[in-house]
Amino acid sequence: MKIFKTMLGAGIALAIVVAIPSYAEAKDCPEDPVRVTHIIWTESSNAAWAPMIKGVEEAAEYTCADVDIQYGDADPEKQNSIMQTAIANEVDAVTGSLFVSDAFIDSIRQMTEAGILFINNNINDPVANAEAMHPTFVGQDLELAGYLMGKAMIKEYGMENGDHIFMPVEYPEAAYAQLRHDGVLRAVADAGLEVTTERLGTTASFENALPVVTQYLIGHPETDFVISLGGTPGGIAAQAIEEAGLENIPNGTFDINTRVLRAIKEGKTFGTVDQQFYIQGFMPVLWAHLWKLYGIQPSTYYAGNAIVTQDNVQYAEEWSGEYR
Repeated sequence: MKIFKTMLGAGIALAIVVAIPSYAEAKDCPEDPVRVTHIIWTESSNAAWAPMIKGVEEAAEYTCADVDIQYGDADPEKQNSIMQTAIANEVDAVTGSLFVSDAFIDSIRQMTEAGILFINNNINDPVANAEAMHPTFVGQDLELAGYLMGKAMIKEYGMENGDHIFMPVEYPEAAYAQLRHDGVLRAVADAGLEVTTERLGTTASFENALPVVTQYLIGHPETDFVISLGGTPGGIAAQAIEEAGLENIPNGTFDINTRVLRAIKEGKTFGTVDQQFYIQGFMPVLWAHLWKLYGIQPSTYYAGNAIVTQDNVQYAEEWSGEYR
């Protein structure tokens, strides 16, 4: 095992331990390596992105890519500004999430006109992505993920007509929240049931999410299921149920963090759907490299719809925060 270094766009040398030969060791780096702006759509303090950043770093190491990681702070205007800066800097590729429908069409069109490859990752907007040079998505099929979690929880716990499902989520206006919500409701409809649901924003802070979810449950003791549509409320849902003085409310979620995994391991949370953030960081950089050097067009890669439960949580736990 060797330690290699890579330079990201911010100019900071990061030490990466890898168990495979680096690209540079196997072959000389390209004279003109690919330049990529990688946009993470929320704030930098969100720990959920650690595996994605790991993927970006290792892909950059393997391909000798020059990658600049930027954060959009869940603000469409800021992300558009980052995209415009990438165009002005004449980078080779931009990868980013389309977290608000129709908000990024003009920027994607301008990138394509400038010959810049755009690779959509994490959250897909098919209409906006159709403006890209090679419409490509690397990420979870979010509606399918919602369907699978809804179906699994119905099978595990049963569900009746008139049940109430509370669905807390970091950003209720974001596309991922709606798509996962729709998937859960498709599973409910397939089961021939009619239920009520409510979606409530928590932000991406565990400290903010806990009182929001707890107070909702205190005010809505009729809640029968909690299906958190994101990892932040999912990480505190079991604790909120306890603090609200409620018992036996099944809860499930999406994405992986240490709190979610601990609750699953302790039997307090049914499970989570892992969307494999590492792949969402690694593949766009690799695709950009292959496209620039060899003209190989990127293709859509659906990453992660595996449900992590108490039966298999040890595998996710081992690599949590790094590759999972």
